[in-house]
Amino acid sequence: MIPSVLVPVESFVPMATGKIDRRALPLPEAPQTSKPTLAQRSHTESMLADIWEELRLKHVSVHDNFFELGGHSLLATQLVSRVRDMFKTAFTQRVCSTNDRATGCSH
Repeated sequence: MIPSVLVPVESFVPMATGKIDRRALPLPEAPQTSKPTLAQRSHTESMLADIWEELRLKHVSVHDNFFELGGHSLLATQLVSRVRDMFKTAFTQRVCSTNDRATGCSH
């Protein structure tokens, strides 16, 4: 897996056990994007964007890439399940990986 964000840290805070205190690490900022956010153009795209946001992929635009927003194989499995339930269609993992944008999934 490729990290979606790298956060430079000057030093790590050790716990009494010598391990890194993960709670003391700074939270990553949302990645800045130069792409304009495009609103969903259809009811289907809007419903798909809602599913993506339920999976904690925020600020979804119709041309955003599921995997570039932090999606991964486990989230893709949840996405497939929710799309099948919502639309009562045979949506597969393969369709999800080849149509990884809301516009591609809505057709």
